[in-house]
Amino acid sequence: MIFQKPFAVGTFVYQALYFAGLAPWERMKTSPMAEQIADIIDIAQEGIDGPPYGRALDLGCGRGLWSIELAQRGWDTVGIDVVQSALEAARDNANEAGVEPTFLLGDMTDLQDSGVGSGFGLILDFGGVHGLDPSQFSEVGKEVTSVADSGAHLIVVAAQVGTQAWPQPRGMSMEEIESTYPDWDMIRSIQQGTEEAK
Repeated sequence: MIFQKPFAVGTFVYQALYFAGLAPWERMKTSPMAEQIADIIDIAQEGIDGPPYGRALDLGCGRGLWSIELAQRGWDTVGIDVVQSALEAARDNANEAGVEPTFLLGDMTDLQDSGVGSGFGLILDFGGVHGLDPSQFSEVGKEVTSVADSGAHLIVVAAQVGTQAWPQPRGMSMEEIESTYPDWDMIRSIQQGTEEAK
């Protein structure tokens, strides 16, 4: 038998991909999945007087596509990423869109030291965590839980393990997602374009 350790996408790889103009994860914003994600964000907004809706955190925000959408919806949004050039583009994109989310350079495995603050009612992980080494998943889960407000919603989008070729992230299994966020209750799951209520 031959084994290979799954590849974790590091900061250098993301920097190189942005430098080369490659950000395939941004296609999600224009894919059929975008409508499903918008519906889930609508669910998170239900029962909240707003806008404004409260604080939202976008993990691995990249060039700010989802941070900007949340700000346009009326969320006080913070985006965090490890790639400075992506954050600079995010600030430019937000300026063009006429919104003012906060963008911070920082590590999602150390949110408190990154200065994101706390009290987030909505947290997005749209493909950020699934690129980490699995040994880091629990660190992220603890950090996310520590900055979340009571009753917060967490939306996770992750590729299934083994469905993407290098240099794309390795992905996460449903079991890994659930063990990363053990203090959270799953209220909805969408897999490969089909809805599964859980």
